[in-house]
Amino acid sequence: MAGLPPELARLVQTEASKRFGEAQQEYPGVLLTLESYCQRVVKAMGDTIAGGNCSSESETKAFLGDLLSRLKWNELFLTTACAEGNGTAWDIFQERYKRPIEKIAHSVAPSYSVGREIAESLLSELFLPANLSRGGPSKISQYNGSGSLEGWLRVVVSRRTIDILRDQARKVPLEDSSAGVSSGISRRSAAQTPPEADAKTASLWFEQSLNQAFERLTVQERLVLKMYYLQNVNLKEIGRMLQVHESTVSRLIQRLNSQLRKDVEKQLRTAWGVKPSEVSHVIHLAYAHSEVDLSTMLRE
Repeated sequence: MAGLPPELARLVQTEASKRFGEAQQEYPGVLLTLESYCQRVVKAMGDTIAGGNCSSESETKAFLGDLLSRLKWNELFLTTACAEGNGTAWDIFQERYKRPIEKIAHSVAPSYSVGREIAESLLSELFLPANLSRGGPSKISQYNGSGSLEGWLRVVVSRRTIDILRDQARKVPLEDSSAGVSSGISRRSAAQTPPEADAKTASLWFEQSLNQAFERLTVQERLVLKMYYLQNVNLKEIGRMLQVHESTVSRLIQRLNSQLRKDVEKQLRTAWGVKPSEVSHVIHLAYAHSEVDLSTMLRE
């Protein structure tokens, strides 16, 4: 079995054989051979170890032992059966995970219609047995059991969201940014800028400026901010979705925060005529007296 040295492969097979009975008890109606189960676990462990940084045989063995102790054996059993086209397994999968998939899709999508499209496409194109007829392994065979199945589905849904939004962005032309702020609020002159401005005026200026700044972010950048601030998705999971290290995600979020702040400040000066010395005052006034913030934008 490729991916693991023979000795380590035997260790995985031995542990998988012990866990096989427990998985059968969890899903008594699902037919899956012990051989198929062992092959799937060995491959999953081989792929995971190949992506690690073990420098010695002893480190590799210790790493493997840790992986096996945390492996989601039953969920890997179910998804392996699904990948083989077992109808009972697919029925169980949909019964247990259709609603979570829909919930995740609606939580990360910018609108209800996009969320519904994501959920439906995943269930019909990526997971159902019909996908097997196109040749090659199904998407669900990529689950390796290293984390919860629902957590893995969240990553898959998030990636699917990015793909759909990117496709939509290519089809919809961007508005001319030189057209200025499109709203019913009149542009103010420098003579009307704070500190004379009241809290309501500051809030309106801030809302429009933040909206403009947020719209200039890419689809992926907006999704990252939404997942991090609203969905409580941690840096590691976002990193898995983007296929980068969590430290890279952390730097990205810091950069986006700084970028939004600078863009808002620039918009206040250029679109609303706020004096440079009064920009901070407008922002603080808006924060103190308005519910308009980044979370509001992300929920829209």
